[in-house]
Amino acid sequence: PYLLCQQGHTGCVNCLEWNERGDLLASGSDDQHCIIWDPFKHKKLTTMHTGHAANIFSVKFLPHSGDRILVTGAADTKVHVHDVSVKETIHMFSDHTNRVKRIATAPMWPNIFWSAAEDGIIRQYDLRESSKRSEVLIDLTEYCGQLVEAKCLAVNPQNNNYLAVGANGPFVRLYDMRMIHNHRKSASQSTSAGVHTFCDRQKPIPDGAGQYYVAGHLPVKLPDYNNRLRVLVATYVTFSPDGTELLVNMGGEQVKAALEVKLLF
Repeated sequence: PYLLCQQGHTGCVNCLEWNERGDLLASGSDDQHCIIWDPFKHKKLTTMHTGHAANIFSVKFLPHSGDRILVTGAADTKVHVHDVSVKETIHMFSDHTNRVKRIATAPMWPNIFWSAAEDGIIRQYDLRESSKRSEVLIDLTEYCGQLVEAKCLAVNPQNNNYLAVGANGPFVRLYDMRMIHNHRKSASQSTSAGVHTFCDRQKPIPDGAGQYYVAGHLPVKLPDYNNRLRVLVATYVTFSPDGTELLVNMGGEQVKAALEVKLLF
């Protein structure tokens, strides 16, 4: 094992992220700063204020950016994009209405990334778009109610079309983003062509685009948890390197469970 103890932040460190080569480490903190470390040389390389006004909960290197571009999400509801080589914040997004808990990236799309926030919404960002606004990819409040909070997300490393989402509740959701985008494109074309369906409101997520997973021991215990007002929350989700397994940390008061799912595509 390799143990590293470095000092640099003045507040709690909430997130760590390796670069693609695994030789640099980015950290985000309650002090609203990001630090780039060379952990093998025990060196602090870069420190920059991110422009956030509250705790940073997630930090990610943008793929294929030469380790220059960092994305951060914070408790101030904002998502910021930074060029750490010049210590500048180059994009600021203010589309969420509650704390941003997690950022996800995908090697296949170096200009695109996603955020999960406690407003229950998963947003997609494309830095090539001139409008510099995000779009709603998944709105959990549409079918889970207004109290749902998105807590974590991850993109399958082998098939970047699959996005896993964790929220408050026992389920972990796995979405095929291709089906969501194709559904919305088709709906948009139908509307522009003047085609009207019986229901004016389109389904936010098409049938078959999402799968739900739950740890086998939880359904039996849910009534007991509800009676004692315990709330289950997926606090972290990640794929195995080969993309066939999904590991989830499920917490709720004294309830901790790791959900390992074998995925078949």
